[in-house]
Amino acid sequence: VYEYKSRVELFGLPLVHIKSAGNSGRLAIAKGIIAIGDVAVGAVAIGGFALGGISLGGISVGLLLALGGMSLGGFALGGLAVGYMALGGLAVGINAIGGAAIARDIAMGGYAQGAVAIGDEAGGKAVFSMYNVTKQSFRAAVNTYVPNAWAFVVGVFERVLGF
Repeated sequence: VYEYKSRVELFGLPLVHIKSAGNSGRLAIAKGIIAIGDVAVGAVAIGGFALGGISLGGISVGLLLALGGMSLGGFALGGLAVGYMALGGLAVGINAIGGAAIARDIAMGGYAQGAVAIGDEAGGKAVFSMYNVTKQSFRAAVNTYVPNAWAFVVGVFERVLGF
C-alpha cells in the first residue's frame, strides 16, 4: 500500500492525495482536490474508478469532463461515452459523435440517430450522409430542429465536418 497526502488542505481535503493498494487485493480510495488512486474522488480525479469535476479513469464520472473506457459527464470521451456532449465508440447524449451515435439533438457517426443525424446509417428529422452535408444545410437543419443548440456544440460538429 502506498499513500501520500499533502499537508496543504482546502475545504478540509488534502490538495493532493495519492493512494494505491498495490497487489493487496483491496481497493484504495484517494480523496482530495487532486486525487489519484485505485478509486479517486476529487475536483481532479485519476484512477481505475474516477469521480470528480474532471476525471480520467477506466470508469470515469466527471461533472465537466470525463475521459475513460466508460465515461459519464458533461463532456464525455470514451469507448462508451454518455453525456451532454459524448464522443466515443458508442456515444449517447444530448449531442453525440461516435462509431454509433445516439443523441436527442445532433448525432454524427457510422450509425447516427438524432434530431439532426449525419452518418452512413442515419435516422432523424434531418438526415445527411457524411458526403452530402454542407455547412448551409447543416446550419438550416440545426436552426429548424435544434434552435437552442449551443454555438460551441454546433462549432464542434462543424469542425469535425471540416467546415
